[in-house]
Amino acid sequence: MHPADHAGRASFRSILIPACVLCFLSTTCAYGADGNELFALGALQKSTGGAGAASPKDSTWTLLNPAALVDLPRQADINLEWMHLRVDSEPRGLFLLSNPGAGRMHFDTDIQIPMLGLVWPFKAGTLGFGVYGVAGNRTAFHHPRATLGLLGNGDRRAAYEVAKFPLAFAHRFDNGWAVGGAIVPAFTRFRTDSLTLRLRPARGDNAWSSAFGCGFELACYRQWEKWGLGATYTSRTWMQNFPKYRHDLTTWSLDLPQKVQFGLAYRPVKPLELVLDYKWIDWNSIELFGKKTTQGGLNWRNQHALKFGASWDLNRRWTVRAGLSFANPAVAGDAIFANALTPAIASIHAGCGFSCKIDEHSSVHLAYSMAVPAQCSDNGRGDLFSRLGKGTKAGYQEYSLTAQYAYRF
Repeated sequence: MHPADHAGRASFRSILIPACVLCFLSTTCAYGADGNELFALGALQKSTGGAGAASPKDSTWTLLNPAALVDLPRQADINLEWMHLRVDSEPRGLFLLSNPGAGRMHFDTDIQIPMLGLVWPFKAGTLGFGVYGVAGNRTAFHHPRATLGLLGNGDRRAAYEVAKFPLAFAHRFDNGWAVGGAIVPAFTRFRTDSLTLRLRPARGDNAWSSAFGCGFELACYRQWEKWGLGATYTSRTWMQNFPKYRHDLTTWSLDLPQKVQFGLAYRPVKPLELVLDYKWIDWNSIELFGKKTTQGGLNWRNQHALKFGASWDLNRRWTVRAGLSFANPAVAGDAIFANALTPAIASIHAGCGFSCKIDEHSSVHLAYSMAVPAQCSDNGRGDLFSRLGKGTKAGYQEYSLTAQYAYRF
């Protein structure tokens, strides 16, 4: 083995081992404008609004577009995201359902989300692997949402966490097109003291319950002199049910939805790159998300998102980026009361950031992003819970700082 290769592998081990420990010992819980999913993964995606299916930058493309890995060198990436969340709730409506004494409630929390990824090209193609916290929610209000929750001081807390561990392979054909695929195992945790349809507290009593599952991805990618194109299909992730909640709250397993993302990239001049993506998320097909509240679901809508960003290479070392993500909220105005513990009402994210190349092996990236503060009231036009909880208010704010270190070897 060449001494440089030996040194590179030693350096990789020194990065990989502590990062894996960090990922598995840390809580991966987050919100996002894409339902309860992060609108982007890692500093580079965050800074361009989550767009980039046609412009690969690092190992997080293992999930965004595995086919695009063919244009990446051998590298490892470590991301650490710090996120501050503020969730507001004010139950209103008929006293028989909504707790009138709760008033305007606030929940603030700080969350750390570590991520690790690896890209490894070889003669036949390129492998990608990662450990990513991708979705979740967390609320813990001081007072119950529903009047019946006063009996045991319940119906005020919920937490949900999702991590994915994709293993991807990409291959480029002689005509320039590349295809890729990934097997994507997932791990989720859930707990809540929410009332059930029987108007009783969940038997799990806010204790953690875990589930495993798996899905897959299929993708394509092509790069021309100035243009790039990429597309990814993400299957439904079939999950186990949560043992502690399956008999009264989660009638169905809490699967993750199928998605499609299509992207274009364009370089009008060498230093400037523009990226534009469309993303579709199929919440309706997941029973626990898509069905009406009276049927045991959360009445979420399918989402359509537009994401676009721009990057400018200032010189060989420095690059600056900015981007926006627009999506219709997963929770509409006729399902606010039912989603007071899971208020997926954010619709706009903005991000910006920069990259600095330290040397031929190392680079650092930093991104700041925020969800434009969202407020919504239940209009009472939905199912029974909407009519009885008419006027219930929900608010959501999110601010995030993501730092990334990339090592090429």
